[in-house]
Amino acid sequence: MLCIIWGIMNIENNSQHINAEPHEPLPLLKQNDISEKFKNITFKAIKTSNLSGISGSIRKAYLSFRYVKLAEEDDKSIYVKVNKLADTFNISSSKLKKIVKENPESTNVKNRFVSLNIINLKIKEEFIHKAQLNIKSIPIKDLIKGFQNAICDQNNKDPQTKTTLFVVAEEIAQFFINKGLFGKAIEIRMMAAQKLSPGSPLNTLQKTLENADQQLGAKLYPLDTSLFKNNSLSIQQRQFQDKSSSLRSEIHLEAKLNHHTHEQMKKTVGMISKNPKKFNELLPKDFCKEISIKYGERDIYQRRENTGDKLFSSDEYLEISSTSTITRIHFEGVGDIRLWDMGDKPGKILSHSNRICIDLDPNITSIEATAKLHILLSALGLGAVSSSTRPVDEERIKIMQLFRIFYPKQAYTFERDAKSFENSIENLKNDICKSVPEMQNKFKNNLKDMYQQEIYPGQFIWAVKGLADKVKEKGGIGIMAGVAGSITACFNAIVSMLKFGCLSSQDRFQLGIITEGSTSQEDFRLGGAEAVFSRLIGDKMPMDPNEYHLHGHVQILYDLKLVERGGYVHPLDKYGMKCGNDYSDRGSILDLAENPSISNEVCIRDRVPPQYIKGLLVSNEEKKKMLIKVLVENGVINDQDKLINGIPVDEFIHVGNFEKKYWD
Repeated sequence: MLCIIWGIMNIENNSQHINAEPHEPLPLLKQNDISEKFKNITFKAIKTSNLSGISGSIRKAYLSFRYVKLAEEDDKSIYVKVNKLADTFNISSSKLKKIVKENPESTNVKNRFVSLNIINLKIKEEFIHKAQLNIKSIPIKDLIKGFQNAICDQNNKDPQTKTTLFVVAEEIAQFFINKGLFGKAIEIRMMAAQKLSPGSPLNTLQKTLENADQQLGAKLYPLDTSLFKNNSLSIQQRQFQDKSSSLRSEIHLEAKLNHHTHEQMKKTVGMISKNPKKFNELLPKDFCKEISIKYGERDIYQRRENTGDKLFSSDEYLEISSTSTITRIHFEGVGDIRLWDMGDKPGKILSHSNRICIDLDPNITSIEATAKLHILLSALGLGAVSSSTRPVDEERIKIMQLFRIFYPKQAYTFERDAKSFENSIENLKNDICKSVPEMQNKFKNNLKDMYQQEIYPGQFIWAVKGLADKVKEKGGIGIMAGVAGSITACFNAIVSMLKFGCLSSQDRFQLGIITEGSTSQEDFRLGGAEAVFSRLIGDKMPMDPNEYHLHGHVQILYDLKLVERGGYVHPLDKYGMKCGNDYSDRGSILDLAENPSISNEVCIRDRVPPQYIKGLLVSNEEKKKMLIKVLVENGVINDQDKLINGIPVDEFIHVGNFEKKYWD
């Protein structure tokens, strides 16, 4: 089947020759004859090893198709026939449309081909599927030529088609890297980057920055799902003041790479480090003046001068005690990329595992940033980030999220296997069901009802509808977190949480809000710094907050629906550990709800928006009055309506012990 792919692609290159070829007009084929005719031609082509022989067979099929009397068929039948034909012979949708127009007996062409974009996408996906199956046996020159033909099709303007082509470009690039052909890998990546313009959300970067929340920054979402965790890139416009008091502004982006992406990235970085000059020569002319690479930089977070503005301190920062290796690649005139090469060995900072940061040169404006990032990301094998996510990507996320929520132990190996991101949806579901037969019912009953919860403005996560009710059935009442520190620090933290939401330590530090939690350094070391910590309260557990470790002056009562978006749990306090058997063999939230201990952990990724805070609990009326005064002074409570999150103050701030009704 390998040779037929490239023989087929010759149709596009030789189309002028074919159209000009002298031939006698062929008779119109009857519909019941055409399938058998193409079937015979296909079998003949597959059995033929001579490329020119295949080309001739395809040419005959191509010419025959021009004379098919499509007008006699109904719309559905035409779509099926054309779709099947496109899959078999890799003919572009524009070519198909031209063929139909050339048939004088065809009518109502426009209506019959309203789904040309769908056909075109399927053609490209079929090409990718075949290329992936046969990539190792395709001659290198044919591989490059074949991909070049694919990206030259005008229909690649379709955003989803572009994403698909970026994916196959990286498949080919990885094939070359594994063969030691680094130059060929960069050639393919740059071919894709220069022929396929960036799509959403990268092409809306300027608007995203203009509309960014001063406190929370912004997210580029949704991105290609196989590359970054959470399907997003954090983005901020940062300002720094130099010694001459002049301001410089730079764009900062940050994300976590998926495990298999990080492993692939190591190979590219290794190749760059061997010969940065050669790597630069492979990039577009004048992209950057020089490339250099450094190792072993300090692991720091820079402090924002004032919460809510863009100004960061050049001198004040928090250093994370780390033995990790930070690789900085400097692209002169473009910016810096920092990568954390992490594993799960003792002493490493697991919350920085697979982290990537990009700081663009201060001279690059938000208007120029999209084009620069497009080339930069593509050079590193992250080109698919530059285009739109596809329905198949969203479906894959939902499947893995559903699996992870109900069976985290079994999902652990799937999350780290590149096959999970490359397999077809059907094959992925089949593999999961072979591993856990019970997932068959989960796919049937839960997949279609999944919905999206907000993490940040413009960023969402798939959640399992009804999971909170299942936790309640097992005795769960709600989830809570204590706010520790002095009473002043505690009340100020409550103000911030009700305004901006509850942020994980890592998200706070990344945004320049350097306020350490009770166990921040340990959380970073063990992997829990990316989580907002809470505890599940069950109906058989103590109702007195003072019996819980780190209960603080105030307890936040979170909406139990937060568990529907996943995260992870530990039966005991583990600082959100994400290493060793404690993490890989962990149970689900439903397992925890069966018999929760007083020191259990429920870890919610990144941020809890204010609307998921159901209430607050304090120990006495005096503290309640003090807290209300602070909330009024900071504009959290309006003097007129006396509401917090749309709830009357006395129904939001409670005194004494936990009660089930506080979460209802």
